Amino acid sequence: MADESNNGLREQVWSAESASEAEVEWFFKYAKGKVPEQGDVAPALRNAAVAIRGWLDEVATFHVGALALRFTPRAWSPALEEEFGPWTSLVVRLECAAHPSERRRGVEELEAAAVGRLEQVIALGRDQRERERLLKHAGNHVRSAIRA
Repeated sequence: MADESNNGLREQVWSAESASEAEVEWFFKYAKGKVPEQGDVAPALRNAAVAIRGWLDEVATFHVGALALRFTPRAWSPALEEEFGPWTSLVVRLECAAHPSERRRGVEELEAAAVGRLEQVIALGRDQRERERLLKHAGNHVRSAIRA
């Protein structure tokens, strides 16, 4: 009996997480991470964006950043896209964090350096475990953010 109860609860949690992920994806991909102005979209869509923005305002900035990186469309090199797919933006940022700079640098410069490192290891076929770790790390961040 307890197993059935646990399975039912687990399915409810997975269903809620799946719905939350779809809503967050819509917010960042189609609403561009913003609440549209009144009259720019159907009221139902604006209301949905208002609700999602409200939920995001309740979680740590760290989590919102992970979700934005995961779901905001951005073009990357074919090598990175092939290796990391929709997780590329978050993987690049994690690679930035793994190689701190000794001086203050802009995000663009840090990302360019991370992209260079990642493209090099992909081209040389090196560090497969590290690439897998980055991908898993990215997934864990998003999962934690959705649960938050």
